Amino acid sequence: MFHQDARYHQAMVPVVDILSWLDGDRALPIVDRERRDALLAAAVQARDPCDRVVQWWTALGVDVSSPQLAGRRWIQSFRHLALALFFAGAIAGAMALGGINVLDEERPVNLLLVAVLFLLFPALGLVLSALALLPRRGTAHRTGPFALNGPVHRWLDRVTGIGRVAERWPLIETGRLMESHLLLLPQWFTAGLLSGALVALLCLVLFTDLAFGWSTTLEVSPQTVHAVCGWLALPWSGWLPVAVPDLTLVEMSRFFRLESRGLDRGGAAALGQWWPFVGMTILVWGLLPRLLLVQVMLVLLQRRARQLLLSHPEVNLLLERLAPSPLDVEAQQRVEIDQSVSAGTNDASVDGLGSQPLRIIWNDCLALTVAGELPATVKEPVRAGVRQTNAEWDALARQLESSAVTGVELLVAGWEPPLLSLRDFLSALCRRREGSIVCVVTPVNVEGSGVAPADHAVWQQTLAEWSIPDVTVASHWERP
Repeated sequence: MFHQDARYHQAMVPVVDILSWLDGDRALPIVDRERRDALLAAAVQARDPCDRVVQWWTALGVDVSSPQLAGRRWIQSFRHLALALFFAGAIAGAMALGGINVLDEERPVNLLLVAVLFLLFPALGLVLSALALLPRRGTAHRTGPFALNGPVHRWLDRVTGIGRVAERWPLIETGRLMESHLLLLPQWFTAGLLSGALVALLCLVLFTDLAFGWSTTLEVSPQTVHAVCGWLALPWSGWLPVAVPDLTLVEMSRFFRLESRGLDRGGAAALGQWWPFVGMTILVWGLLPRLLLVQVMLVLLQRRARQLLLSHPEVNLLLERLAPSPLDVEAQQRVEIDQSVSAGTNDASVDGLGSQPLRIIWNDCLALTVAGELPATVKEPVRAGVRQTNAEWDALARQLESSAVTGVELLVAGWEPPLLSLRDFLSALCRRREGSIVCVVTPVNVEGSGVAPADHAVWQQTLAEWSIPDVTVASHWERP
């Protein structure tokens, strides 16, 4: 129904359902949310804030095709309604043009009546729709079937339940987004009306002897009608001259109600030459402006969807959690842990590390534990994380290679499964150390101590599958 199908979904489905997801996400503890979004931040590479939110939502693995999503239910119901209005308009347009033709079979189809039905009335509707797009303060409740408080919106709300979902969203932006959708519905009806009229015109030309003329009680000269027709035909007069009526045809086409025409066969056939002009006039001055207005409304829909997304407080908090933090690897120069720190570590976790082991904290895992960071008496460890690049990991590996460090203790979050980013980091260390440095991975639980045996088995099995040389898993850990 829309060539902009993808754009349309980006305007409504993700916006509605992302906000719904964020509303439900409040039940998750803030610490868990920050930890999860910190891990997802690596998959969010877009700079535009709206694109970042959409990438975050996609990285969560949400099934966007689920019929349970409020935005998808809204789109499906809206599409069905728009499609029904389009076909209803097409039927009405075909019946209207056919009805004009059978009003008086002995008379030509009155061009002025065709202009009123398929040019004047749609033009008035076009102006009213354009005025409805003008910016205004607040969200005024309008009257009419397609208003924000009208029957169409109430029906959509009853079918999709989107009103209950949007209770906690910004009121003004929500109302404007809904209005943008509702204003599209009469445009599809009018587009169907004009399309049906064009199809009916083509069928009448092919299968009947269709003749056009013009008649009015007012004193209008043929020269005036010819001038108006010439003005209407300006867009195609240069490349489709057959659709431009000349003055002779205009003078011949005027008829009066009680007049006996008495035309010969040639004069009667000439009245059928009007149909290219009628078809092009409905197409160029009726259907094309309506489709252009639909395009403008879809652009406005995108803009208002963006405003709604960025005005939501939960979205702003999410963007803060996804904001990249400054990397702090280069500032760490050959940090070593003294013997007092080594004494605080279990023998199983430092076995084979040598006399100068180095502690690396992966992804700030200690900050997320109940015990928090290490005491101030402990020398500052090296920090690494998923937000760093491969080049920065290689730089850290070269730093270890050039130092006297013979062993590395890597503290990781044991309450999470081993991630592929950690595997990439260990692989970067392995490429540089070439067996000269032994690495022990130490999973830490949320209390700040060693993990349970079940979690330890998961880490041990996963690292064995990775097959990275000289990397082992510590059985437990004691906080220094």
